[in-house]
Amino acid sequence: MVIKPTAIRSLLLAATLSFAASCATPTKLSSTWHDQATVGDPFASLLVVGVSDNSGRRRRFEALMVQALQESGNLAEASIRAMPDGQALDRDSVTEAMRATEAQAVVVTRLVSREVTAREVAGRSGVKTRRKDEYAYDFFRYDYKEYDEPGYLVARNTVTLSTDLYNSGDGALVYSIETTIYEKETEFEIFDEASTAIVRRLRRDGLIR
Repeated sequence: MVIKPTAIRSLLLAATLSFAASCATPTKLSSTWHDQATVGDPFASLLVVGVSDNSGRRRRFEALMVQALQESGNLAEASIRAMPDGQALDRDSVTEAMRATEAQAVVVTRLVSREVTAREVAGRSGVKTRRKDEYAYDFFRYDYKEYDEPGYLVARNTVTLSTDLYNSGDGALVYSIETTIYEKETEFEIFDEASTAIVRRLRRDGLIR
């Protein structure tokens, strides 16, 4: 069997990505019960609050948390959607949104710390060829073009988030999670991994469906 060069490149790329994934530091979670006696059946409807002065960032995080909760069979609403535009995020506004959505619990997540590291990717130079098919007898069958790609920096973020779950019935703080996401390049990667990990931990401990 003959393996084409393109297939070899694909296999090498897959192996490289697999190795990189295996070397990535896994997400770290630690959780604390504050008043387990207040929990009976799992909370089935939740209000999601992402604490941020940046409304766009808050919206994106809350949307991913809501999606993760809904995919697990829970009812969930983002606080930014339950509040009037421009309303300040404080205890009173959250309480009002909780009542409006009839949420059984409120999940509040805030940033604890962020560390940014930069890795330099070296540039490269070379020659690209392009085959010409103008004439079958063309003696100058290939065009040659030199290229010079400059190096660049890749920023990676290590972020720690704190998540608190409150019982809407009595306002008691029931449960807390600290989540650390390691060396991600984009905000989406951080939010997606964090929301998935948080929801998985809440399900594991019987707080949600």
